[in-house]
Amino acid sequence: MAIAFDATSKSGTGTFTTTATWSHTITGTDTYLVVFLDDESGDGAVSVTYNGVAMTQLIKLNLSGTGIYQYMYGLANPATGVNNVVATLTGGHAGFALATSYSGAQQTTPADATVSNTSASTSSPFTTTITTLADNCWTIMGSRSNIGASAGTGSTFRNSRSGADGNDHGIYDSNGAITPAGNYSMGLTFSGTAAPIGTVMVSIAPVAPSGPANMKTYNTNPKANVKSIDTNLIANVKTFDTNA
Repeated sequence: MAIAFDATSKSGTGTFTTTATWSHTITGTDTYLVVFLDDESGDGAVSVTYNGVAMTQLIKLNLSGTGIYQYMYGLANPATGVNNVVATLTGGHAGFALATSYSGAQQTTPADATVSNTSASTSSPFTTTITTLADNCWTIMGSRSNIGASAGTGSTFRNSRSGADGNDHGIYDSNGAITPAGNYSMGLTFSGTAAPIGTVMVSIAPVAPSGPANMKTYNTNPKANVKSIDTNLIANVKTFDTNA
């Protein structure tokens, strides 16, 4: 099953103080929810939950030594339907949060790899490269800069705190499977010099394909003993129930 984009949401059009609550809608199967959280006041992330279930912090970045922190959180098999995301920072801290969800994600260890990137001052393009481990992963990246940013090579814009492309806080993804596994870069372009810029990035693995190569049994027989499927020699079967 291939990964596919599901939905996006955000905590609002500006920063929130201490706690933000907003709704996110999950549909599909084998789903995975990602939340990009920024704390403008320091390392103050307390928790992120969805439908009351704690999400796992995947990565944390101090933005080029400024004391501004970025985080990425993930949750496998989030409840379907409309439910609340709640992001909590240390009392008095201000930040923002953006969310994206996907279907077709592996459920046991969906977070495949993580990476962060930061610079005190940079111009376009700004590129972050991750090394994926599983075949057909998607990548998701959150960014924070002091000037307008838009999607560059390898990046598809999904959401921002102002609700439009070309601003300073955004979430992006690869919008497609990365195959074979290996290095993949996501780029940003700016309207000027970004000072500073930071990105956090995660890759998510797909559900493993099913079919003859992954069958343990067929009609209660151990796969090693299955000589044919539907009268065809197993060596000649190219697909089974539409799976290669």
